[in-house]
Amino acid sequence: MKKAMYLLGLAIILTIPTYAQPFTQLFRQAIESGMFSGQAVILKDGAVIYGKQNGYSENSSKRPLTANTLYNTSYLTKQFTEEIIRQLIAEGDLDELSSVDQFVDIFPPKTGKAITVAQLLTKRSGLGDYEHSPDYAKIRKTDFKLHDLLQIISWQPLLFDPGTGEAYSNSAYIVLGAVIEKITGQSFGDAVRTRIGTPLGMTSIAYTKAEKLASTNRAYGQLLNPDGTKTNVDDIENGHPDEGIYTTLDDMLKFVEAKRKQQLPSHYNYPLDMDLTGSLPTWTSAIGYTEDGYSYVILCNMGESADRIAPRVRSVMKDGSYKPFTPPTQLTLYKWITGNGMPYVEQHVKELCESDGKKFDAGFLNANGDIFMQAKQTGFGIALFKLNVKLFPGSAAAYECLGNAYLQIGDKANAEVNYKKVMELDPKNGRVKDILSAK
Repeated sequence: MKKAMYLLGLAIILTIPTYAQPFTQLFRQAIESGMFSGQAVILKDGAVIYGKQNGYSENSSKRPLTANTLYNTSYLTKQFTEEIIRQLIAEGDLDELSSVDQFVDIFPPKTGKAITVAQLLTKRSGLGDYEHSPDYAKIRKTDFKLHDLLQIISWQPLLFDPGTGEAYSNSAYIVLGAVIEKITGQSFGDAVRTRIGTPLGMTSIAYTKAEKLASTNRAYGQLLNPDGTKTNVDDIENGHPDEGIYTTLDDMLKFVEAKRKQQLPSHYNYPLDMDLTGSLPTWTSAIGYTEDGYSYVILCNMGESADRIAPRVRSVMKDGSYKPFTPPTQLTLYKWITGNGMPYVEQHVKELCESDGKKFDAGFLNANGDIFMQAKQTGFGIALFKLNVKLFPGSAAAYECLGNAYLQIGDKANAEVNYKKVMELDPKNGRVKDILSAK
């Protein structure tokens, strides 16, 4: 595939006129609402039917987006990890029922024998999320290695006995990455390049922090602040088997098309429909395909962009229609707080959440409060977290976010009060337990 084939004059000739106008309108509205900074391409049966780009790879210098712009694919990196595991199974070097103690020695013997490769792939391993650990926060900007992440995981308690429950787990993919390194004798980044990049012709893969620093064509992430301004963030760090690979729109599309056609090197029969997003505060990515031949890649160097655009793209693919864009919820909350006050927020926050198509639970205000804290509007952030514990007094996560916010501003006493409440509600919370024991 030639890079110019998919990118981006973007005066791309639309070969399916029925769907041209809705896609054009969709992306125009996304741009007008400030929700699209990045590049997107949509195909039908392997042929481009629409493409669009908007914004800059780096805003302050107005550096343009190009066919060579690298994006952080965020948690879509997990797709590469799974594919390599499927290859190793197909080659006979691994079995889905293999226990992890054959490849890593970080767990007690009983636990290592109980966790299988299949459980790691299907959210049933009992492992949690190393990213929530204070120890990860200490090393994330350093030149850490995979074994450093494994050590953190080894200290964390299981969420449940392996195979008895289900929970999203970033830690599971770190362990899968270690399995890959053990069997192949390669670093995870090199395994991605040789086992996926080379066969598919993906030439723009950056995994380590050093590789990203050397890539002058990398985009910078952007945080969409509650007041509508945007903050550039060059938040590079070493990649991990669960997130952080940088690549181009064209290279990611090669992977998606190969998966749609069941032509990845593993020859594994993946589902005939895929809809995935990867989200960080300053990056969002979405990839997918449908059983009737549509495929798409949306790479954005701004928080929330692809999360909001991708469902509308799929809706257009289905019937030509889509739900109009609404302002990001943090912008509405900022307007309410500054114009109407917190009592008004309390009265209307459930309606705001549900109008955005989300279930109203503690996660909504936690997510928005985090955005305020990252934007250094800490007073408003803490006010939202305090409202959250009032509305959801049984949520350990709500108290944890409030404790984190107090800790961020140096109020250790109030942080401790809220962390102790977390332990009452969730005694297995290893992160908060570590924070309290270290004080």
